[in-house]
Amino acid sequence: MKATITGRDPLSLRIMRDLDLGMKVSDVPGNYPVSLDQVKKLSRYRNMLEEARSQLKTELVQRIDLLGIKALSLGPLFRKKDWEGISEVLAFVTEDMQRKELELLIQDLKEKRERIYGFKEASSEEILALEKKEKELQQEKKLMQILQDEAKKQVTMLEGYPAGIRRVLSSLLGLKDGYLVLVKELSTDLIKDLLENGALEYDEAFSVYLVKDLETLVAMITNLRRSGGSVNEDERIDRALSLSEVLQDSQKAMQRIKKEQRDLQAQIESLKRSQTSSYGKMADATNIFSVEELKKYKYLKNKALIWLFERGYVVVEGFTLMNGIKADMIAFDASQIMIVSVKASRNDFMNDQKWKEQLSFCHDFYFLVPDELEELAVDRLVNDKVGIMVETAGEIYIRRHDERLSINVQEEDMLRFAAARELSKRNIVRN
Repeated sequence: MKATITGRDPLSLRIMRDLDLGMKVSDVPGNYPVSLDQVKKLSRYRNMLEEARSQLKTELVQRIDLLGIKALSLGPLFRKKDWEGISEVLAFVTEDMQRKELELLIQDLKEKRERIYGFKEASSEEILALEKKEKELQQEKKLMQILQDEAKKQVTMLEGYPAGIRRVLSSLLGLKDGYLVLVKELSTDLIKDLLENGALEYDEAFSVYLVKDLETLVAMITNLRRSGGSVNEDERIDRALSLSEVLQDSQKAMQRIKKEQRDLQAQIESLKRSQTSSYGKMADATNIFSVEELKKYKYLKNKALIWLFERGYVVVEGFTLMNGIKADMIAFDASQIMIVSVKASRNDFMNDQKWKEQLSFCHDFYFLVPDELEELAVDRLVNDKVGIMVETAGEIYIRRHDERLSINVQEEDMLRFAAARELSKRNIVRN
């Protein structure tokens, strides 16, 4: 009959001592009443202890020693050299902890990290979007500066002409793709004369009159004004702005861009400060639950599963919605989709920042809390119309129904299909 080993009992300690002295793993079953599989576990546990002594504080190594071979559940974290994660889990270890309780702590560590990663990702995306907008503004500013400089250059060219002519030219002429063009309507005869004398050239590709000889244009307009004729400055013939309009509009645009840049930079800096602060707070607030809180969470989820099943719902636990948020439970029947968010502790309830992002994916949204959190839930959700379920004495009752009257659910058919497929996938047993 094979002995029971724990990693802490006298037999386990003797075997590990012999392994330290050089005995082969395969030779141990011939010398002690244990199986080869038991010896392999002891060997892995021995190696784990040895590695822990070189990486962890003495207090944490002692907690691994308290666990015995139950500590082998930490194997995936050891293989990844995840000393931070191992330290977090070991902080909650007690001498009488069961293997399933340890596995709950490890699972909660994983979920905590997923929540923090999701938070960091969302914050980073928001900052990246603002930085992209900032680059776009910078590019717009460069283009506007080029346009403004070109307009100033053309206006400077006109400074040698009399004030009256300068005013007319600033209104008549504009810029299009860097070319000086006619932007106001002139009489047919004047246009004809300007074309014949080489002052203008019609560009069919852009449907504009290009100014080819400014001196000739000025001379002909001056002669027209001296002979008592007038130049129509009201009718626009091209969407290009006149030089005076370019200068006015570009100055306004530059002021707008500078203001938007200042606002964006302030937003980015604020978000970065907030991200650092919120990340620290979130890391503290989402510390893995105590074993008792984890047990309570699992208990509440099981109660909710039974409650929903008895009312004709198909239920999927831990379902990831289309926006990447994981719902504790999504349940659906022929007409309704319900999401239930389970909160076993005050910390978890108060620090859930993403529950509102689940609302568009269900007709009814409920928080399920133990009776000791009932009044907290009612107070915190006083201005929200979502539902509240309470577990008390082994039973679930609805304290408040969801009053949102949600008729349309985002991607409802796809959501039902994805939830059903997820449920099917979990039931597949692969050989």
